[in-house]
Amino acid sequence: MKKTEKNNSQISIHDAGAAARANMLNKMAVTFLSQSQESFEAMMTEGVRLIADTIDIDRMSVWRNFTKPDGLHTSQIYRWDKESGGTTVPTAVLEDVTYTKFAPSWEGILSGGKTINGPIGILPKGETEMLKSFGVVSLFVTPIFINNAFWGFVLFEDRQDERYFEEELAEIMRSAAFLCANTVIRADDLRHIKETSKAKSEFLSNMSHEMRTPMNAIINMTVIGKNTDNLERKNYALDKIKDASTHLLGVINDVLDMSKIEAKKFELVPVKFNFEKMLSRVTNVINFRVEEKYQNLAVHIDKNIPEILIGDDQRITQIITNLLSNAVKFTPENGSISLNTKFLSEEDNVCTIQISVTDTGIGISKEHQARLFQSFQQAESNTARTYGGTGLGLSISRSFVEMMGGKIWVESAVGKGSTFIFTMQALRDKEAEESQFDNSAADDADQKENRNDFTGRRVLLVEDMEINREIVLMLLESTNLEIDCAENGIQAVDMFIYEPERYEIIFMDVHMPGMDGYEATQQIRLYEKKLKTSAPQHKPVPIIAMTANVFKEDIEKCLHAGMDDHLGKPLDMETVLKKLRYYLKPKKNEE
Repeated sequence: MKKTEKNNSQISIHDAGAAARANMLNKMAVTFLSQSQESFEAMMTEGVRLIADTIDIDRMSVWRNFTKPDGLHTSQIYRWDKESGGTTVPTAVLEDVTYTKFAPSWEGILSGGKTINGPIGILPKGETEMLKSFGVVSLFVTPIFINNAFWGFVLFEDRQDERYFEEELAEIMRSAAFLCANTVIRADDLRHIKETSKAKSEFLSNMSHEMRTPMNAIINMTVIGKNTDNLERKNYALDKIKDASTHLLGVINDVLDMSKIEAKKFELVPVKFNFEKMLSRVTNVINFRVEEKYQNLAVHIDKNIPEILIGDDQRITQIITNLLSNAVKFTPENGSISLNTKFLSEEDNVCTIQISVTDTGIGISKEHQARLFQSFQQAESNTARTYGGTGLGLSISRSFVEMMGGKIWVESAVGKGSTFIFTMQALRDKEAEESQFDNSAADDADQKENRNDFTGRRVLLVEDMEINREIVLMLLESTNLEIDCAENGIQAVDMFIYEPERYEIIFMDVHMPGMDGYEATQQIRLYEKKLKTSAPQHKPVPIIAMTANVFKEDIEKCLHAGMDDHLGKPLDMETVLKKLRYYLKPKKNEE
């Protein structure tokens, strides 16, 4: 009977201890989930103290995993230390370590959902020595899984006694670890939201400045040019309007690119291109800025890089132009800039190429380098005010580089200049002849043969806005084209049906009242099918879309409607001429 009473007493004591520990977990959860205005450090200090007192530990830390090319890494992102009085700075040397160097056995154990429990002597010798150097005597390590992925782990340390944590305590520690990790994640997310919100606010302010400044130049230089009879002054105003318009278009393109990238709807468009001539076009564009600041620009091209590559040359050009523009911007007068290329490797005709831009500019501190490739960010908040810019260029460049199977990084120090380096992959085209596709060579030949003269050729221009019609007519005036105009889709269809053999090409606006360009194109293609029965010699007229919608799905929509090609607004005269030369080939009697 007494034995039974003793057992009942032991059970009561045991139940009381379990209840106390459960109560501790509840208090800990309430502390972490409270909506008080306490700082993250104060909240974590109080919450972790509760479990530390209950299970008698001296130190606790939260670790987050991340993957790098050399394997799985982990970082200590939160640390609580009884001796220091609570939440303290994570250990610097444990900021970024590989499991293979830090604790080789841990990755397999923890990723498998198991815990590590006991005196450090139970671990392999190297791990025991490492933990001893940090003053650890016993430990309990439990993995954290988020969405079924091995997110990281929580480490509990006893720095006094050798011990195994019994299962009841282990269960409490697992629950406490999950609470701690989730609180760290929640605080990190809130901090990220605040930082992103601040960054976007600064970005919008910068964007307003970047758009209003060229608009101010366009509006006021228009007034100046209009009010003067001096030809030199008028031309000066027109040049400034052109420069401001080009800058404004660049800002708009950056915003559109970024929105597309963030929506994960951006796709590369691989084409054949001449690598050296692509670089030449980039440096020709940037040279006038270099000359304005009396800088020196040197270019080195690795001769091992194939002459002909297949890749998205437009996006490669955009990346290099951005890096060179930044180098010019942040390098003082008489400074030096170099563009270097290096052939790294080739496998199955896939070439890996490294491109770097080095300058003798102001340099970037270590703490600010990590922010450079983030959206809406610049190295420092006053960068935009001092040098201008939207803070999108490097983020867009990073996205393009990653799409090309490469990476981008910076090597820099304050006052010692910067080197921006990126790698990319492109296909070698062994069989292609340069003359078959090199636009520059084709342009030179075209100029020599004066093939921009289209005397006697007829074009139908479909555009509802009068100012846009005037622009196209004036731009093409030197080509001697005969151009008829339609103000909407209905009128365009009527004009074509009335005289289908009159027009050799149609420039079709997309958005128009009454009947848009898509429907107008479909109506013309339906009529051509009927026409084929009575006039089998009739060939479909090339229809080229003219629209400010320049994304891949916009172009595909035009092609799906029956159009043959696409021109983006604002129109680039050289691109328009290339389209004309392609579609208005010489007639047989002219060959």
